[in-house]
This record gives sequence, C-alpha cells and structure tokens, in this order.
Amino acid sequence: MLFQRLKPIFWAGIDLRDYDSISPIRIVNIIAILISMVLLLQFPLVVLFWEWTGLAVIVLSISHLLLFLLVPMLNYCGHFLLGRGLLMLTFISYISFSSLLWKCNLQFHYFLLIGLFVSPFIYFRWEQKQFVPNSLVYASCFCLLQLFWSFQSNLSFARQAMDNTHAFLLFIAALISTLLVRHNTIRSYQKLAHHRSRLQHVLERTLPASISSKLEQCINDPEKAKTTESEASVLFADIHGYTQLCDHTTLANLVILLDDLFNQFDRITSRYGLEKIKTNGDQYMAVSGVIEDEKEHATCCCLCALALRSSFNQFCLRHRLGLQIRIGVASGPVTSGVIGRDKLAFDIWGSTVNLAARMESQGIADKIQVCQQTYQSAKSTLEFAQRGKIPIKGIGTLPTYWLISDKYVQIKSA
Repeated sequence: MLFQRLKPIFWAGIDLRDYDSISPIRIVNIIAILISMVLLLQFPLVVLFWEWTGLAVIVLSISHLLLFLLVPMLNYCGHFLLGRGLLMLTFISYISFSSLLWKCNLQFHYFLLIGLFVSPFIYFRWEQKQFVPNSLVYASCFCLLQLFWSFQSNLSFARQAMDNTHAFLLFIAALISTLLVRHNTIRSYQKLAHHRSRLQHVLERTLPASISSKLEQCINDPEKAKTTESEASVLFADIHGYTQLCDHTTLANLVILLDDLFNQFDRITSRYGLEKIKTNGDQYMAVSGVIEDEKEHATCCCLCALALRSSFNQFCLRHRLGLQIRIGVASGPVTSGVIGRDKLAFDIWGSTVNLAARMESQGIADKIQVCQQTYQSAKSTLEFAQRGKIPIKGIGTLPTYWLISDKYVQIKSA
C-alpha cells in the first residue's frame, strides 16, 4: 500500500508507457532513492560505532536523507531544475561534510568525480547552461578538498606533490570523459530524434494521420481500438484493357505508368477528403467517411469518381493509350482498422466493400456505377441515370445507377 502511494511521486515526470525512455528525471529520481537507501542502511553502523561517529554523523545522515527524499517530491511538483540542483548540492554537501567529520583522510572527495561523471545524464541536451555550472561546482569542491587534506597530512613535500598530481590527473580524466559522454549523449539524442522523425514520416505516408497517431497505443495493447464502425462510401477503380497493355509494354514502363497514374489519383482523393486504402495491380481503392465523420461522404466519393475519370482520360491522351476506366461506388456501414503486428496495414471490411467491388467489376468501361444508397444520398447535387435492376454476383438482384455529372457544373456550363 505504501509503495503504491509513493510510486507516483518517485516516477514523477516519467511516461511509464515509454519503454525507451531515458529521461533525466527518471535518472535523478533513481539516484536520489538509491542514496537514501544507502543512508538508511548506514544507520546501524553509525550507532554501533557511536564512540567514533558521535551525534554529528547522525545529524548529518538524517538531514541529508530528508533532503534526498525531497528530490522526487520536487519533481512530482514539476520543479525539475530545482530537484536536480538539490540533488547535486546535497550530494556535494554530504561528501564534503563526511570527509571533514571523520577527521581522517578517507578520500571521500573522490566520490565527487562520480557525481561529475553522472552529470551529463541528468540534464536534457538543450540544458547546456545548467550542465556547465554543475560540472564546475563538482570540480571546485573536489580540488578544494584535495588541497585541504594535502595540507593536513604529515607527508613529505614530494609525497604530497605526487598525491596531488595523481588526484588532479584523475580529475582531468574524469572531466574530459564527462565532456565526451555529454557530446556523445547529445549526438545519440539527435540521431534518435532523426530516426523517429523518419519513422513518423513513413507511418504518416503509410497509414492515415489519425491512425498513425494512435499506433503506439495499438502496438502496446493490440486489443485497444483495433477496429471502428462507421457509415462510409467505398470507391473501386479498375483499368479496362490492362491485360492487353501488359502484353504490349515492358514491365519497367508499366510500373512507371502506374506510378504516374496512381500519384494523380492520390492527389485527387486527398483533394476530396478520401483515404486511399490500397492498390492491387491496376485496381485502386479509396473510402470516404471513415477517417473523418463526413456526412456528405457519398457526394464526396462521387465527385472524386468524376475527377478520377477525367484525370484518367487526360492521362491516356498524354501517353497515347487506348484504355478506359471502370469505377464503382457503394455506400453503407463499414468496419475499419489496423491489422497485423509486424507489418501493419489499414483496411476496411463489410458488405459495403463487397458491393462497391461488384459495382466496379460489373460496370461498363468509362462509366461510374453506384448502388441505390449512394444514389439516394447524392441525387440532390449530382446527376444520375437509372440502369435498372441487375444480378449482383454473391448478393442478388439490385437497382443500380450511372453517375453522369455534377448538376452545378451542368447549370454553370449551360
């Protein structure tokens, strides 16, 4: 129970869901807690050797124990710089006073070099102004204590000079190591940020933006919000004459043509608020109303279909291709979500998807066929022509319609 109450304090400022977290706040809290545990374990020894330690050592241990425990509390309250400053000063104070109170040179001040070496890890890469004074304070205290004990010793001048030279060389090595560690840590942070930025860019290009922002939560807990249900309109487009094109062109040229075509399609679907789901050979699939709650998803999808057909015809003229396109649109409930664990993919499922695929496959070249629900939703703004009831494979006999044009364009041109 006590641990559960203290846990939010000790781990303040740290996102426990971030398994790769190397937050300086985490390191500061851990150091403060570990030193506090050492001081607690030291109490029995202090009491056991009371004649040597005395009241001063007890007061020193208790006061510094409380100060170290105050560090996580300050971080819990959001005073991160103050918490790190208190950790540094309390550690220096404890080492310095301990070195003086034991009344003999136990070389406690060498622990200050440990503090100096740890300094690069308790400051963020942009906190250079705080890191430099921190290192200077450790350096000054170490040098002063080293000089104090050299004057207190009864050793010869040559021996004192040798000890001081050894201490200062060790200090210089620790300082250089600290600066190198700091430099390498900053470079590592920068590389990590760069790779994460590239990964985020790839995710945003691969998955919808709203989906990629929730991707980390889905990876850590795949059962959370794997799928959603919504009313949407699904579009399928397929090239009529694609098989003949494959027989009369090289594979390299075919890939170039498809890349050019689908890049145009991507720009058009983005303009009308549709989300591309996938391509399969010469087939192009997109949806409206899944990512954003678009009430006019049927109208947007039909306008996009008209733009795709127009763009495809211009594409064929530019490349001198005798091809045509079939497009099918259906509206209704769909289920969308991210599937896979190692290779993620955003997809949609449902009878509406199957119906849209049938609208395309059982359509006619250079025409856009839509189901009755799409017609009912978009007939006020778009012009349709009734095709009649046709047998839909795997579904039954249904009335379908041809999408002719945008009524507004017709009125404006007239």
